[in-house]
Amino acid sequence: MSIEIVFAIVVAVVVITIAATVFKRATGFMASMMWGMFPVYGALLPAGGGLVALLGALGLIALIVRTRTKATPIGLGILLLALAFGVGVVVREWIDPPSQTGAVGIQLVVSILAAGLLAYVGTAVEWKAGFAFGLLPGGLTLTVAEVIRVLSGGVIHAQEAAFGVNPIVLAQYAGIAAMVPIYQVARRAWSWWNIIFALVAITGVVATASRGPLLGVAAAVMYLIVRGDGHSAGGWKRFQRLIVMVVASAFVLVSVVLLRVDIGGWFRLDDSDRNASTRVDGWTASWSTIESNWVFGAGPGRYANSDYGANLSLPDYPHNIWLETWSEFGILLVVIAVAIVVMSWRTASGIGTSFIVFGVIAFGLSGSLLSSLVFWISIGLAVSTSAHGRLSLSDSSDATSPYVKES
Repeated sequence: MSIEIVFAIVVAVVVITIAATVFKRATGFMASMMWGMFPVYGALLPAGGGLVALLGALGLIALIVRTRTKATPIGLGILLLALAFGVGVVVREWIDPPSQTGAVGIQLVVSILAAGLLAYVGTAVEWKAGFAFGLLPGGLTLTVAEVIRVLSGGVIHAQEAAFGVNPIVLAQYAGIAAMVPIYQVARRAWSWWNIIFALVAITGVVATASRGPLLGVAAAVMYLIVRGDGHSAGGWKRFQRLIVMVVASAFVLVSVVLLRVDIGGWFRLDDSDRNASTRVDGWTASWSTIESNWVFGAGPGRYANSDYGANLSLPDYPHNIWLETWSEFGILLVVIAVAIVVMSWRTASGIGTSFIVFGVIAFGLSGSLLSSLVFWISIGLAVSTSAHGRLSLSDSSDATSPYVKES
């Protein structure tokens, strides 16, 4: 048994014990925990088994929550649109099956359903019953395991990171684990010291050298800083926040220079692995496909100049779900995807939209429809913050620590 598995088991025992003793009802915790730990148990189960287990568990927990809470609005229109998006991909793959890449439609639909169920539970329990806390252990476990692997001499941004998880996917989970305490502290539901969890999770994102999720977290945090409390957007307080952001950025930059941190080497800015250049080439090739097939797309997998990426020495997908959707499946599904984001933005609480910022940026720079579970989860989490109302940074409602018993 590897040290990673032993570590995961210890974390699971400790976290479940905390949840069982601290929270009066741990249904929220169990739901979010099932999603957060998905990469760990998913890697141990047969192919596809992890996603089935996730969907089944979330479905059961959602039924339990439904019997214990009043009827909860869940953004049914958003869920139906998302399912229409997934079914559209399935139908297109059935009509025009890809010959060189695997089908993504069924996995996409299951991911959307799982995100919808998690959003329902989060909305119903109002992020209580351990829901917010349960979003942390998965990303933090992956973070610690990846940091240990890298410090032990492991290759940065290896094909397989800790637990055999793709480094980009690992960074996406760590990114959500970073966003949760930032959101909770911003709405004053958690004490300020919980930002420590966010810093640990960001360490995991950095350890993978995955630029998309890191930029997603950075963009979401800057959005929160600039957005502020929604009441002094154009005044002195906004100027103060911008000054703080500039000073903090300058401090980080000076520290990096003084400590002689090899940022370029760590994030592969020299592009010795051609990761960045092939990604740009993929974006260019997908746009070329859009120009010639903007209505219906070139078909599943054929984003690169209406051909498969492998035939042009490019990745199997363009690392941008928006370009991937348009170039392969046409403009209708792109319009549906944009509508989902817009409706989710209008449904989320004021600062809950930061989860959408993270998802849109992260999956605009890396990832694919096949691995888009975290994108749909970020949308679902944003929608579930509607339970908090149109909150701003000045609101002080629900000011409890994650370790205080919740009703």
